[in-house]
Amino acid sequence: MSEDFQLRRHRRARRVTLRVKPDASLVVTAPPRVPERVIRDFLAERAEWIERARSRLQVARQGRPGHLNATHPDRIELPAIERSLSIRYETGDRLRWRTRGPDSIELTGADDPGDARALLVAVLKAMAQGALEPRAREFAERHDLRPGRITWRNPNTRWGSCSANGNLSLSVRLLLLDAPVADYVLLHELAHLEHPNHSRAFWARVESMCPDYRLRERELKAASRAIPVWVTG
Repeated sequence: MSEDFQLRRHRRARRVTLRVKPDASLVVTAPPRVPERVIRDFLAERAEWIERARSRLQVARQGRPGHLNATHPDRIELPAIERSLSIRYETGDRLRWRTRGPDSIELTGADDPGDARALLVAVLKAMAQGALEPRAREFAERHDLRPGRITWRNPNTRWGSCSANGNLSLSVRLLLLDAPVADYVLLHELAHLEHPNHSRAFWARVESMCPDYRLRERELKAASRAIPVWVTG
């Protein structure tokens, strides 16, 4: 089987695993010493499963608005901070992004969808650090909470997390949410500083900060199904 795939090796991996990404590409995670020959045999054995997974993705994508399936968007909307950025692409050997005015971004060397995604996620990280992080700090001060370090990532399933030592890890995808929903996620994670669980006390604390949190939770679930391919991959 000559299937192309992205290989990730992790010391903690116990076996070879496979994931079909939203753009239909393959990601294989394997322990460090597993030979590539074994990995290709693994893919060949799962050829039918891969085909079925890709077919399901194709059906799902056909039911989505076209702009959600674009790997190279010419504009990205960031409702959480009420900004809209135009995206321009330039050829070049070096991957980089830079601002070209207050609402314009230039990406260089991003012909490959994966490269475009990496640069666009880097743009989102910068925007989140500059706009959403201060908002999180403001909420914390208002509600007498003291988070530690705040980092921005692009995880596949989680909007945020709070570590045992009070550091927050937040998704850059919050920028793609309506502002009240993004604010709910920030408050949700801040509440974990006091309650590292989802107990009644935790939800009471959330409600004290965000009285309509149940509505926001429903909106968040709906928004999870409308994340564009250029950020999910």
